[in-house]
Amino acid sequence: GGVDGEDGKAKSAVDGAEEASAVFSDAIILDVGGMTCGGCAASLKRILENQPQVSAASVNLTTETAIVWPVSEAKAIPNWQKESAINTCKTLRQIVA
Repeated sequence: GGVDGEDGKAKSAVDGAEEASAVFSDAIILDVGGMTCGGCAASLKRILENQPQVSAASVNLTTETAIVWPVSEAKAIPNWQKESAINTCKTLRQIVA
């Protein structure tokens, strides 16, 4: 009985890790320092999600990072992760400046 349960837990953990890996392979992680409150993080999330090349975004105040998931069309561009990151950073600089 216990062995079957442990195998199921291990398989579930592996499946979860593979799903997380697949999710983040399609994401861009940005360092976004300078936020001082949850309102800053919420504003940044809203700004990111309003960009045409962004499908979804998540902002973490504690780690000062933003995870951006691009729209599928953005992934058709060669070096899409680098290009999307550069474009997103340029947009953020224009908004903050």
